[in-house]
Amino acid sequence: MAHTHTQVVEEYFYLLSRVISYSPAPLLLSELVGEAVSCAIVGMQVHHREANKGVLNFLENVIGYGLRANVSEAERNQIGRAISANGENLCFGICQSLMGDSPLFFLDSGNGSLAGVLFKLTQLCGGAAVNSWVERGAVKAMAGNPALNEICAQLASGVGTLSNRNEFNAMIRGFHDGCWRVRRQNQSQ
Repeated sequence: MAHTHTQVVEEYFYLLSRVISYSPAPLLLSELVGEAVSCAIVGMQVHHREANKGVLNFLENVIGYGLRANVSEAERNQIGRAISANGENLCFGICQSLMGDSPLFFLDSGNGSLAGVLFKLTQLCGGAAVNSWVERGAVKAMAGNPALNEICAQLASGVGTLSNRNEFNAMIRGFHDGCWRVRRQNQSQ
């Protein structure tokens, strides 16, 4: 049975997630973690449900690992560098998906969702940094559509302020729904 590229993407990111679960140090103490995060941002664009889930699962796991109390300072620093170097592009990719310009299979359910990645990102990096990344990402993703200005501003200002996961998920769903309403209005005109 021949593997498709989407199956390779899926299995690669699930493999990285298992590395983080069972033996994280070799990955997290090397520059490879930054490369893996960078590849995951590209992987978010793959229009395949299972590949997308593998990518989001990896992102949520690597960010979540940085939030653990028992993480070494070296691992936490390396995760911080990887996320800082890729944070704006990651938020841009999330905004593209939420706005409907990239695949969206897992909005806010379970481990490995756009909302989960963004929520853990705010916990790891702080609300101000993520607000800034989301604001710049939303501006790039809306590609000059002025009808999206208000809901993008609401998202950017709300991302770093909500510490309750259910409220955060509701905000993300509201943003996504607002983007789709604007799209439908634009198409009907």
